[in-house]
Amino acid sequence: MASGFSETGAQLFARLGNKPSLIKTLDTNLFPEPLQPGNVIELYGTTCCAKTEILYHLICQCILPASWQGIELNGHSVGVVFVDTEYQFSMLRLFAILEKRILQNLDKFKMDNVDTDAEIPSGEEVENFIKTSLSKFHLVRCSSSEQLIISLHSLESLFANHPEICVLMLDSLSAFYWIDRTNAGDSGTAQETMQRKMVDVLQRLIQEYNLVLFATKPAIVQRTKKFQQDLHGTVAEASPLNSSISEQSREQIEHYEYLCNSWHKLVSHRYIIRRHDDVLANESGEKSMRALFKVTLIHPSNVKHQCTFLVTEAGVMYNL
Repeated sequence: MASGFSETGAQLFARLGNKPSLIKTLDTNLFPEPLQPGNVIELYGTTCCAKTEILYHLICQCILPASWQGIELNGHSVGVVFVDTEYQFSMLRLFAILEKRILQNLDKFKMDNVDTDAEIPSGEEVENFIKTSLSKFHLVRCSSSEQLIISLHSLESLFANHPEICVLMLDSLSAFYWIDRTNAGDSGTAQETMQRKMVDVLQRLIQEYNLVLFATKPAIVQRTKKFQQDLHGTVAEASPLNSSISEQSREQIEHYEYLCNSWHKLVSHRYIIRRHDDVLANESGEKSMRALFKVTLIHPSNVKHQCTFLVTEAGVMYNL
């Protein structure tokens, strides 16, 4: 190892163990193929397109067990490290999603065992169980590129001593993009220096410790688009930031890479997430709107895959 100290059995397993096999079926709706060691999954989209909500969902899938006291939870009992660069992560939101999911499955358990003497966990037991599950979750916050790189280096001891950690999450990749670009001045090489350092340490961590990396990348830089008409005949630029564009126009939005080439090469799977409003009508004819999110796999390009979800109190829900 780079640190130079002799490895314990746990540290060796952390590096060489086939840990991603534990989460190869982490989310079959989102990932059509099993996750593999070293996979780097990028979630790309504009603000408010539920990128972080997907991460909340995946955290729950990771840290919850397959079952608890006879209640099916379909989790994987693995650890997660979440690096928050935008200070937007909410532990209350994560706790609420965990609680809602467990209570929903508990209600199903009660219905399935209404004629049996199955013991039903109390509210206190549920709360303690959530706290136990959250012990598999590790949160790191960074306020600059320099701090991010230092923090990533310091995570090596955590991965080495906790072989149950299979997943690293970074939200988001470009939190310091404009700051670094301003500090670098006119030098394109200098502008990418911090990015390359970040990618180098990420690549080493995921390779040496057999991690799967999930990273969000906001669509903060736009390619010039053709002007198109929306449903009302209004001329507007076909940009991911323009929510008034018709569904047909929005489907033509493409990914635009503004980070360094080493990151572009590292990504094994790239998803574009788009938001669009869905009109619902009840029996009396009253209409309401709900926000739907479409996820499209654009890399590798030979795999065609899309799925749609909405965000509920229990987090991401696919079966609409």
